Amino acid sequence: MVRLPNPFRRGSRGSGTTTPASSVAHSVAPSEPGSPRTLSSHALSGTGAGTAGDKDVPHPPAPPSPSPAGRVSGSGSTSGRASHPQSRHRADDPEADTAHSSTQILPPLAGSPGLGAALQSAGVAAAGAAGAARDAAAEAADVVASVLPGGVMKPGVPSADQKHKHAEHHKATMKAQQQMTEKDREQRHLEDKAAAAAEAALFGRGAIARFTAPEQDGPAASVLMPPGVSGGGLAAPPPPGVVGNIPAAPLTTARPVPLDLPDYMDKPGEPHVVATPDRFHPTGSALTPPESSGLTSLQQHFAFFDLNKDGIITPWECVNGFRYLLRRYLPEPLNTLACIPVAAAVQLPLSWLTSDSWLPDPLLRVQVKNAHKVIHGSNSRAWDRSGRFTPARFEALLSKYDADRKGGLNAWEVAQMVRGQANLGDLLGTMASAGEWAMTWALLCDSSGVLRREDMRGMYDGTAFYRAAARNGYSHYTLETGRAPAVAKGYA
Repeated sequence: MVRLPNPFRRGSRGSGTTTPASSVAHSVAPSEPGSPRTLSSHALSGTGAGTAGDKDVPHPPAPPSPSPAGRVSGSGSTSGRASHPQSRHRADDPEADTAHSSTQILPPLAGSPGLGAALQSAGVAAAGAAGAARDAAAEAADVVASVLPGGVMKPGVPSADQKHKHAEHHKATMKAQQQMTEKDREQRHLEDKAAAAAEAALFGRGAIARFTAPEQDGPAASVLMPPGVSGGGLAAPPPPGVVGNIPAAPLTTARPVPLDLPDYMDKPGEPHVVATPDRFHPTGSALTPPESSGLTSLQQHFAFFDLNKDGIITPWECVNGFRYLLRRYLPEPLNTLACIPVAAAVQLPLSWLTSDSWLPDPLLRVQVKNAHKVIHGSNSRAWDRSGRFTPARFEALLSKYDADRKGGLNAWEVAQMVRGQANLGDLLGTMASAGEWAMTWALLCDSSGVLRREDMRGMYDGTAFYRAAARNGYSHYTLETGRAPAVAKGYA
């Protein structure tokens, strides 16, 4: 096997001899007189085995420094203005350029003609690309020098007019933001809620936590936004989604519960002492007594039958109260005659249950302050044991039993509600609840036989009874003439 010399090592082991500094290889000479030299002496410097046919190949000339009059490209062409005479001389006469520069030689490539041809082609291509790059750089520098004095790029500085326009635009923008009306802010709030609902429908409930308060500064933020965006990164993670139904319990699907009440009111699951709010009335009725001096929701229900507002319901007041409500079915005097047994059925048990002692009141009077004592089992659970109203429980009644979402309950749905709310073994409470809701539906249902949600809510605080009395022609005992004076003095 023939060992070829390594041309890239100084003193190749191929022959063990040293070639004089004047020996070169003809195979790497440039193919054209004006073309760049093939290889640099920095890449191939050293000695190797030589032959008699080798000749010295001088190092290609270094590109001359540009003079103030112009620049000379790597291939000898002049760009810009007139070039220096010495530079032109070096480009035209390679021998003079060689004598001027320090002479470094290429290694001999005898015995490896294939390698020499490869190095020749690669060197020509590399030198040509380098020369083209230098030409392009020189032309670009000339363009810059012709455009800007001194050839230096200067950053743009805004003029006084631009600064004034920017300040006026910023001032107008801030003024427009400050003049945004409350209606616009509410509209943006609704749009953000609609977008959040669409995201929840697409990704699932609780997938994206959005901050859609009307007073928020910036766009509605999401925990999916990167840090630095309004709310992004620093936003609180979304709370775990509440599951309202599961396949293992089909009744939870047939009777769904509302999960969006916090979007309509504050603290819907907590009992309210005086007000009776719902999703459409977050603060309760317009004639709600003040919490500091008013009655509880259950006491307001009783206060309708207290005509003189003294805190005590006499049997005759109870009869008159039912007269105002039953007038829609019976004319006088049949209305009064029918109200006597109805009032007796209500007054007898309540006078004993609301009494301050264990003995019944001989005058059958009902104490409004002790109204919480009549709470029984199997009821709607919208009132707690103290007579306070819980909005979430009231909304659950309509969500579970208003099957076709008409905004109320018909007679069959009222019966289903009584049956669904009944406790096991509580016969007395179920009978009492059935009688109360049957009477409520009969007194307050509309012409289509539906007990509307507003009348259901008004039953709890007594406002629906005043509206019914006004419809039946008793104008002296309406919300304005009967309840408003009582609210003014802290009693409804």
